[in-house]
Amino acid sequence: MEKTETRSSLIVEDMPTLTAIGESDAVVEESFRKTGSFSSDLWVDAASPRLKKTNRLKTILSYVVVGLISFLIFLYISFPFNVLREVVVSRINESLIQAKLPIRVTLGSISPSFPLGVALEDVQVRNINAPDANLKLKSVELSPSLLSLFVGNLSVSLAVSQSTGRLELAMSGGISGLTKSFNSRTFRLPPAKIDLKFNGFQIQPFVAGLLGYVRSSNNPAVKTFESLLQTEVSGLVNGKIIIVNPEPGDSVDKMTGDIDINIAKGYFEIKDANLAIPKQNFSEAKIQAKLRKKILNITQATKFDANDIKLGLSGDLNFSDRFDVTDIKLKMLLKLEGRFKENFDFTLPVGIGCNPSKMVEGQMEVELTGVIGAMTCT
Repeated sequence: MEKTETRSSLIVEDMPTLTAIGESDAVVEESFRKTGSFSSDLWVDAASPRLKKTNRLKTILSYVVVGLISFLIFLYISFPFNVLREVVVSRINESLIQAKLPIRVTLGSISPSFPLGVALEDVQVRNINAPDANLKLKSVELSPSLLSLFVGNLSVSLAVSQSTGRLELAMSGGISGLTKSFNSRTFRLPPAKIDLKFNGFQIQPFVAGLLGYVRSSNNPAVKTFESLLQTEVSGLVNGKIIIVNPEPGDSVDKMTGDIDINIAKGYFEIKDANLAIPKQNFSEAKIQAKLRKKILNITQATKFDANDIKLGLSGDLNFSDRFDVTDIKLKMLLKLEGRFKENFDFTLPVGIGCNPSKMVEGQMEVELTGVIGAMTCT
């Protein structure tokens, strides 16, 4: 063979080496993983003990939280509510006695209410001066809000159920002010926002208690129309009352109130047989008022229209820091018909401090000024 002849054979070193596909990828991957000390696999391997420790801590905390919640639920369910009932009733009645209010409270039972609250069954409020003024409630549910506690407030919702209707109360205020109010041995309005909503709530026992309280007073003016206080008043209240009471130490001027109440299916019946006045059904009974800077403004929408008597009130009542009425400026429209006109066209004007001559043909439109018990009628 000539030295100049071209080589046509392959040298062994020039031939490619055949390897399995998986083995080739593994070699490449292994070489890539070792290219630097900051590889993600190397970081995971280094951090895995820390992650395991964190996960272990989370697991322990989870068990602790679950155990604590379970303990609280058990404590809540097994709480001696019968003892609590006796303490609550005793404390409420003691406060009412200190405030010289003729009201006593009894409770049938107290039980837990889900998720966090208590339910009172068979609640009765009795007026010792008016045996017919017993207020009986099917249930009272009290539920606090835990979220409000984180911002230093206490929010409580209260639902009162009757056989005829329902009353809902929402109260929210600072914990310190509410604590001072509840620890007081005399009754006082708590420093909070109080939102009352009525839905068909029966007023009969409340009015009976109020009339019984007035009858037991020693006010000579009461004797003038004592027969009117022997009256049964009934009706279903709908509407709302909102009161904002300031914290202790704040000016009473900051207290505000809004009242918007309608009474459906209302009536009153005078029980004095000598008067022979028929039962009076209300065609309209409405109260609207606003409290601002110790002045209660009664709007012209306030009226009570029944068969033989119509009453309209509007004007202002001024209060002191102790909430005594210091000044009265009211416009009153009174119209009497039928048996009311025959029996009260003289005594009613006298009872409120007006000259009987102000009543003309059963109708009187006057302005009342002054203070309770010493009003001027013009």
